[in-house]
Amino acid sequence: MATPDEIKIRIIAKDEASKVFQKTQSASDGLKSSVTKLKVALAGIGIASGVFLKSVIDTGAQVQALRVRLRFLTGSVENGAKAFQVMSQYASSVPFALEEIQQGSAQLLTVADSVDELNGLLQITGDLAAVSGLSFVEASSQLQRAFSAGIASADLFRERGVSAFLGLESGVTYSAQETRKQIVEAFQNGTTTAVGA
Repeated sequence: MATPDEIKIRIIAKDEASKVFQKTQSASDGLKSSVTKLKVALAGIGIASGVFLKSVIDTGAQVQALRVRLRFLTGSVENGAKAFQVMSQYASSVPFALEEIQQGSAQLLTVADSVDELNGLLQITGDLAAVSGLSFVEASSQLQRAFSAGIASADLFRERGVSAFLGLESGVTYSAQETRKQIVEAFQNGTTTAVGA
């Protein structure tokens, strides 16, 4: 039979072993939690880098498609490259998204007399978008309509008061040429007016 001192030593040893086991278990749980968090973080980094890589590839594909479209719209590789350069320079100086400017540029090239005129049309479109609250793409679409068929075909310009801002009178029929002349001159001469806008 065990003496009282031996029993006391066994109890103390058992308590100490139990404490060590609990500490080991707690450390093990903490390690498992850390490993799980690390796995999640690494997976997040992998996903983020995958998303970034996909974004880079998508952007590259969009730029290449735009270059092909610009070449088609301008009639030559040189003019397409020039249009791309004009668009890129404009995009670097304004708060509009590059994708919007790309879409808008393609629309504006359909009514531009030359690639050289594109820069002026981009400026006009950006100003009209800012004044009207329209997106760059909407403003370029409305400008394209106005230049193709007259201001009456640009419904959003009429609704937002842009026609009056440009000095085009309500109820007066303007041809595409008259509309184009009035809009370009208004911006060149600084004669736009906020009356009715």
